Amino acid sequence: MVTTPDGKIRHYISFGGVSTADYKCICNGSESFGAPERDVEKVSIPGRNGDLTFDNGRFKDVTIKYAMFFEDILEFEDFKNKVLALRGAQKLYDSHHPDEYRMASISGAMEPSVGGYLNAYCSLELNLTMYPQRYLQSGETAIAMASGAMITNPTQFDAKPLVMVYGTGNVNIGGKSIYVETNYNPTYIDCEIQSAYYISGGEHKDANSTITLSSGDFWTIPPGTSTVTHSATRIEIIPRWWCV
Repeated sequence: MVTTPDGKIRHYISFGGVSTADYKCICNGSESFGAPERDVEKVSIPGRNGDLTFDNGRFKDVTIKYAMFFEDILEFEDFKNKVLALRGAQKLYDSHHPDEYRMASISGAMEPSVGGYLNAYCSLELNLTMYPQRYLQSGETAIAMASGAMITNPTQFDAKPLVMVYGTGNVNIGGKSIYVETNYNPTYIDCEIQSAYYISGGEHKDANSTITLSSGDFWTIPPGTSTVTHSATRIEIIPRWWCV
Protein backbone atom coordinates (compact mmCIF):
# COMPACT_ATOMS: atom_id res chain seq x y z
CA MET A 1 0.00 0.00 0.00
CA VAL A 2 1.03 3.60 -0.58
CA THR A 3 -0.02 7.11 0.31
CA THR A 4 -1.68 8.62 -2.75
CA PRO A 5 -1.62 12.31 -3.82
CA ASP A 6 -4.77 12.97 -1.76
CA GLY A 7 -3.03 11.73 1.41
CA LYS A 8 -4.89 8.42 1.66
CA ILE A 9 -3.35 4.97 2.08
CA ARG A 10 -4.60 2.62 -0.62
CA HIS A 11 -3.76 -0.51 -2.55
CA TYR A 12 -2.46 0.04 -6.06
CA ILE A 13 -1.30 -1.66 -9.24
CA SER A 14 1.53 -0.60 -11.52
CA PHE A 15 1.23 -1.68 -15.17
CA GLY A 16 4.22 -1.01 -17.41
CA GLY A 17 5.39 1.70 -15.01
CA VAL A 18 1.99 3.44 -14.90
CA SER A 19 0.79 3.29 -11.30
CA THR A 20 -2.64 3.97 -9.84
CA ALA A 21 -0.74 5.26 -6.78
CA ASP A 22 -0.09 8.44 -8.78
CA TYR A 23 -3.82 9.12 -9.03
CA LYS A 24 -6.82 9.57 -6.77
CA CYS A 25 -7.78 5.97 -7.39
CA ILE A 26 -9.17 3.16 -5.24
CA CYS A 27 -8.00 -0.21 -6.58
CA ASN A 28 -9.39 -3.56 -5.42
CA GLY A 29 -7.26 -6.60 -6.24
CA SER A 30 -9.31 -9.21 -4.38
CA GLU A 31 -9.38 -11.46 -7.48
CA SER A 32 -5.58 -11.63 -7.64
CA PHE A 33 -5.13 -14.37 -5.02
CA GLY A 34 -6.13 -17.39 -7.12
CA ALA A 35 -3.95 -19.99 -8.85
CA PRO A 36 -3.84 -20.86 -12.57
CA GLU A 37 -5.35 -23.96 -14.10
CA ARG A 38 -3.02 -26.80 -15.11
CA ASP A 39 -3.15 -27.71 -18.80
CA VAL A 40 -4.42 -31.30 -18.88
CA GLU A 41 -6.20 -33.42 -21.45
CA LYS A 42 -8.85 -36.03 -20.70
CA VAL A 43 -9.18 -39.09 -22.96
CA SER A 44 -12.16 -41.45 -22.70
CA ILE A 45 -11.66 -45.08 -23.74
CA PRO A 46 -14.76 -47.18 -24.56
CA GLY A 47 -15.22 -50.01 -22.09
CA ARG A 48 -12.94 -48.44 -19.49
CA ASN A 49 -14.23 -46.63 -16.44
CA GLY A 50 -12.82 -43.17 -15.86
CA ASP A 51 -10.70 -40.99 -18.14
CA LEU A 52 -6.99 -41.01 -18.81
CA THR A 53 -5.37 -37.73 -17.78
CA PHE A 54 -2.42 -36.33 -19.70
CA ASP A 55 -0.59 -33.44 -18.08
CA ASN A 56 1.03 -31.12 -20.64
CA GLY A 57 3.50 -29.82 -18.06
CA ARG A 58 2.28 -26.24 -18.10
CA PHE A 59 -0.23 -23.82 -16.60
CA LYS A 60 -2.76 -21.79 -18.55
CA ASP A 61 -2.93 -18.00 -18.66
CA VAL A 62 -5.29 -16.34 -16.20
CA THR A 63 -7.60 -13.34 -16.51
CA ILE A 64 -7.94 -11.09 -13.48
CA LYS A 65 -10.26 -8.14 -12.97
CA TYR A 66 -9.17 -5.14 -10.93
CA ALA A 67 -12.05 -2.98 -9.74
CA MET A 68 -11.10 0.71 -9.86
CA PHE A 69 -12.70 3.95 -8.79
CA PHE A 70 -11.21 7.23 -10.03
CA GLU A 71 -12.32 10.28 -8.06
CA ASP A 72 -11.31 12.55 -10.94
CA ILE A 73 -12.40 11.71 -14.49
CA LEU A 74 -9.48 13.67 -15.94
CA GLU A 75 -7.04 11.49 -14.01
CA PHE A 76 -8.75 8.42 -15.45
CA GLU A 77 -8.32 9.83 -18.95
CA ASP A 78 -4.60 10.29 -18.31
CA PHE A 79 -4.23 6.78 -16.87
CA LYS A 80 -6.22 5.24 -19.74
CA ASN A 81 -4.14 6.85 -22.47
CA LYS A 82 -0.84 5.95 -20.83
CA VAL A 83 -1.62 2.25 -20.35
CA LEU A 84 -3.26 1.82 -23.76
CA ALA A 85 -0.20 3.35 -25.44
CA LEU A 86 1.86 0.39 -24.16
CA ARG A 87 2.32 -2.59 -26.46
CA GLY A 88 2.73 -6.23 -25.57
CA ALA A 89 3.02 -7.84 -22.15
CA GLN A 90 4.11 -5.52 -19.35
CA LYS A 91 5.33 -5.99 -15.79
CA LEU A 92 2.46 -5.77 -13.33
CA TYR A 93 3.09 -4.95 -9.68
CA ASP A 94 0.26 -5.34 -7.18
CA SER A 95 0.43 -4.03 -3.61
CA HIS A 96 -1.51 -7.07 -2.42
CA HIS A 97 1.59 -9.10 -3.39
CA PRO A 98 4.54 -6.77 -2.73
CA ASP A 99 7.25 -9.40 -3.23
CA GLU A 100 6.08 -10.49 -6.68
CA TYR A 101 5.41 -9.25 -10.18
CA ARG A 102 3.58 -10.75 -13.15
CA MET A 103 3.61 -10.32 -16.91
CA ALA A 104 0.26 -9.04 -18.13
CA SER A 105 -1.56 -7.44 -21.03
CA ILE A 106 -4.85 -5.56 -21.13
CA SER A 107 -7.69 -7.65 -22.51
CA GLY A 108 -10.94 -6.14 -23.71
CA ALA A 109 -12.07 -2.54 -23.82
CA MET A 110 -11.89 -0.06 -20.95
CA GLU A 111 -15.51 0.89 -20.36
CA PRO A 112 -15.97 3.13 -17.31
CA SER A 113 -19.23 3.92 -15.58
CA VAL A 114 -19.24 7.71 -15.24
CA GLY A 115 -21.15 9.63 -12.60
CA GLY A 116 -21.31 12.71 -10.43
CA TYR A 117 -21.88 16.38 -11.22
CA LEU A 118 -20.48 17.14 -14.69
CA ASN A 119 -19.24 13.53 -14.92
CA ALA A 120 -16.72 14.10 -12.14
CA TYR A 121 -15.73 10.48 -11.38
CA CYS A 122 -15.86 6.98 -12.80
CA SER A 123 -15.55 3.30 -11.93
CA LEU A 124 -14.49 0.38 -14.07
CA GLU A 125 -13.11 -3.14 -14.12
CA LEU A 126 -9.67 -3.42 -15.70
CA ASN A 127 -9.30 -6.86 -17.30
CA LEU A 128 -5.75 -8.21 -17.50
CA THR A 129 -4.59 -11.45 -19.06
CA MET A 130 -1.53 -12.73 -17.24
CA TYR A 131 1.11 -15.37 -17.62
CA PRO A 132 0.53 -17.96 -14.89
CA GLN A 133 3.86 -17.32 -13.14
CA ARG A 134 4.19 -15.04 -10.14
CA TYR A 135 7.85 -14.01 -10.39
CA LEU A 136 9.58 -13.33 -7.09
CA GLN A 137 11.37 -10.00 -6.98
CA SER A 138 14.14 -11.75 -5.05
CA GLY A 139 14.87 -13.72 -8.22
CA GLU A 140 15.54 -10.63 -10.34
CA THR A 141 18.95 -9.80 -8.85
CA ALA A 142 22.06 -11.01 -10.69
CA ILE A 143 24.12 -13.46 -8.61
CA ALA A 144 27.85 -13.77 -9.33
CA MET A 145 28.75 -17.47 -9.20
CA ALA A 146 32.23 -18.83 -8.53
CA SER A 147 32.94 -22.26 -9.98
CA GLY A 148 31.79 -24.91 -7.53
CA ALA A 149 29.29 -22.61 -5.81
CA MET A 150 25.75 -23.67 -4.95
CA ILE A 151 22.51 -21.97 -5.92
CA THR A 152 19.27 -22.69 -4.05
CA ASN A 153 15.83 -22.47 -5.61
CA PRO A 154 13.41 -21.61 -2.78
CA THR A 155 10.25 -22.48 -4.76
CA GLN A 156 8.46 -25.65 -5.87
CA PHE A 157 8.98 -24.98 -9.58
CA ASP A 158 11.86 -25.26 -12.06
CA ALA A 159 13.28 -21.81 -12.84
CA LYS A 160 14.51 -20.82 -16.30
CA PRO A 161 17.34 -18.36 -15.66
CA LEU A 162 19.05 -15.62 -17.62
CA VAL A 163 22.79 -16.33 -17.47
CA MET A 164 25.50 -13.82 -18.39
CA VAL A 165 28.77 -15.49 -19.40
CA TYR A 166 31.96 -13.39 -19.52
CA GLY A 167 34.77 -14.88 -21.54
CA THR A 168 34.65 -18.32 -23.12
CA GLY A 169 34.38 -21.77 -21.59
CA ASN A 170 32.03 -24.44 -20.34
CA VAL A 171 29.21 -23.69 -17.88
CA ASN A 172 27.44 -26.48 -16.01
CA ILE A 173 24.32 -25.78 -13.96
CA GLY A 174 22.61 -28.69 -12.25
CA GLY A 175 24.30 -31.26 -14.52
CA LYS A 176 23.56 -29.53 -17.87
CA SER A 177 26.49 -28.02 -19.77
CA ILE A 178 26.65 -25.25 -22.37
CA TYR A 179 29.93 -24.28 -24.02
CA VAL A 180 30.37 -20.62 -24.98
CA GLU A 181 32.78 -20.24 -27.89
CA THR A 182 32.89 -16.46 -28.42
CA ASN A 183 33.69 -13.73 -25.90
CA TYR A 184 31.02 -11.03 -26.08
CA ASN A 185 31.46 -9.87 -22.46
CA PRO A 186 28.84 -10.98 -21.77
CA THR A 187 27.02 -13.60 -23.81
CA TYR A 188 23.43 -13.69 -22.57
CA ILE A 189 21.82 -17.13 -22.44
CA ASP A 190 18.07 -16.81 -21.89
CA CYS A 191 16.64 -20.16 -20.89
CA GLU A 192 13.05 -18.91 -20.94
CA ILE A 193 13.10 -18.17 -24.67
CA GLN A 194 15.89 -20.73 -25.32
CA SER A 195 18.15 -18.32 -27.11
CA ALA A 196 21.57 -16.67 -26.80
CA TYR A 197 22.42 -13.10 -27.70
CA TYR A 198 24.81 -10.24 -27.09
CA ILE A 199 24.15 -6.51 -27.01
CA SER A 200 25.76 -4.14 -29.49
CA GLY A 201 24.72 -0.54 -30.01
CA GLY A 202 21.81 -1.09 -27.65
CA GLU A 203 20.39 -3.90 -29.79
CA HIS A 204 20.17 -7.65 -29.20
CA LYS A 205 22.33 -9.62 -31.67
CA ASP A 206 21.94 -13.34 -32.24
CA ALA A 207 24.64 -15.50 -30.63
CA ASN A 208 23.08 -18.96 -30.92
CA SER A 209 25.77 -20.12 -33.34
CA THR A 210 28.43 -19.49 -30.67
CA ILE A 211 27.06 -21.83 -28.00
CA THR A 212 26.94 -25.63 -27.85
CA LEU A 213 24.42 -27.49 -25.70
CA SER A 214 25.99 -30.77 -24.65
CA SER A 215 22.69 -32.30 -23.54
CA GLY A 216 20.52 -30.51 -26.10
CA ASP A 217 18.74 -28.62 -23.33
CA PHE A 218 18.98 -25.15 -21.85
CA TRP A 219 19.45 -24.91 -18.12
CA THR A 220 16.69 -25.16 -15.56
CA ILE A 221 17.21 -24.73 -11.83
CA PRO A 222 15.06 -27.28 -9.96
CA PRO A 223 13.76 -26.80 -6.42
CA GLY A 224 16.49 -27.19 -3.82
CA THR A 225 20.24 -26.79 -4.23
CA SER A 226 22.20 -27.14 -7.49
CA THR A 227 25.93 -26.94 -8.15
CA VAL A 228 27.34 -24.45 -10.65
CA THR A 229 30.73 -25.05 -12.25
CA HIS A 230 32.36 -23.15 -15.09
CA SER A 231 35.64 -22.36 -16.84
CA ALA A 232 34.60 -18.90 -18.04
CA THR A 233 36.11 -15.69 -16.71
CA ARG A 234 32.96 -15.11 -14.70
CA ILE A 235 29.25 -15.79 -14.82
CA GLU A 236 26.19 -14.14 -13.31
CA ILE A 237 22.75 -15.70 -12.93
CA ILE A 238 19.37 -13.96 -12.76
CA PRO A 239 17.43 -17.00 -11.54
CA ARG A 240 13.84 -15.84 -12.13
CA TRP A 241 12.29 -17.72 -9.22
CA TRP A 242 8.53 -18.10 -9.60
CA CYS A 243 5.50 -19.57 -7.93
CA VAL A 244 1.75 -19.70 -8.60
